[in-house]
Amino acid sequence: PKWNLDHTVFSAMKPSVLWFFQRMAPRIGAERAHEWLQRFAYGNTDTSGPITLYWVNGRLRISPDEQLAFLTRFYGDTLPVTKAHVDRLQAAMLQAPGTVENARGVHTLDAVWREGIRLNSKTGATTIESGESVSWLVGQLSIDERKLTFASATWRSKGGVDTLDATRLAIQTFVDRAVLKRRARQGEARSSVSRRVNASPPERSDPTAGPKISFPLSNLKKRFCSVPT
Repeated sequence: PKWNLDHTVFSAMKPSVLWFFQRMAPRIGAERAHEWLQRFAYGNTDTSGPITLYWVNGRLRISPDEQLAFLTRFYGDTLPVTKAHVDRLQAAMLQAPGTVENARGVHTLDAVWREGIRLNSKTGATTIESGESVSWLVGQLSIDERKLTFASATWRSKGGVDTLDATRLAIQTFVDRAVLKRRARQGEARSSVSRRVNASPPERSDPTAGPKISFPLSNLKKRFCSVPT
């Protein structure tokens, strides 16, 4: 497993190597992390509590719409960060064609992946002490010269979510909106990422910003938003 290897901040991104970031966090410090989160206007910017846990224990919180606003700056080179650093981070987030990688490994996406389609993304998932769980996929989908920056999230107050639920929601939404094409299947064969997809179609469609609604289903909430960049 990649978690058992030595890492840099770039190699640790796609496999979400938690222990690496937990070692880096004390070196950065809560005050400095909070200061930079404020500069980025990233969610509630809360870094209180244990320095190695604030982004996975529910202290630091952000909505899908806030994620999209941050990502628009991230991919638009308007963050207060040297462009060379942002470029290296984006390069580290580039997924292998037709797949997405997280802490569990590399997973095949349920969509046709031809040359010219690129997914630059980061997964995220956690369950906090109260039982609340969340799954994320955020990033940018490029199809030739077309680019869509997006944020996909699923969450549940109790009962848990699968770490790939937000990925399934994103791919399902891109297929529903004819941005991507569904892969042809033989019988009931399904990819590990396509399994358990049952996203409802959006109640409204905004080609500029995408649907900004929640999809309640047995206490499971979903939200997908995107913007062309």
